[in-house]
Amino acid sequence: AFHAKEVHMVAKASQPVLVEIKIDGKTTQTIQVTDSALYTLYQTSESREHELELYIHNPSFEAFTFTFG
Repeated sequence: AFHAKEVHMVAKASQPVLVEIKIDGKTTQTIQVTDSALYTLYQTSESREHELELYIHNPSFEAFTFTFG
């Protein structure tokens, strides 16, 4: 669980990877991870406690860090 307005992740993939993002059990978006970059996973105007789940659809995915703000 996390308590924040924003969640970011630095990640990369050797080939394009779809990452499904779920907040509190509901899919909020699917992003494509390719080059090493900062990806925004969640953003809202109010800070609350949530549960984050990521579903990675390819084994070439690497996550390096998560930041919460």
